[in-house]
Amino acid sequence: MLNNDTTPQTVTVTVYETWIGREKEVVAPGPVTVTLAPGHTTHNANSVPTIFQVGHSYEVVVTGGSPKVLPVVMVWSDMGNTVIPGTQIHAGEWIRVD
Repeated sequence: MLNNDTTPQTVTVTVYETWIGREKEVVAPGPVTVTLAPGHTTHNANSVPTIFQVGHSYEVVVTGGSPKVLPVVMVWSDMGNTVIPGTQIHAGEWIRVD
């Protein structure tokens, strides 16, 4: 997450595990709220397979903050930043839902 705004921004990120035919569930540790200073970045990495399971579907919801807060999601297959193909969502690919 990058705060590209000129003022501090507070955002909350919630990750849901989704299931066909079942209600989505919040993934541990639950919603994460951070305040970012202008021009600063942060991240919260969770592990595959302890938190995220290979083959499962997830929804990532970012609330609050300015449209200039730029989120990015990617899923790594290991602790060496090896991105699983097709899992990276760049800042420009997010969908705004009101």
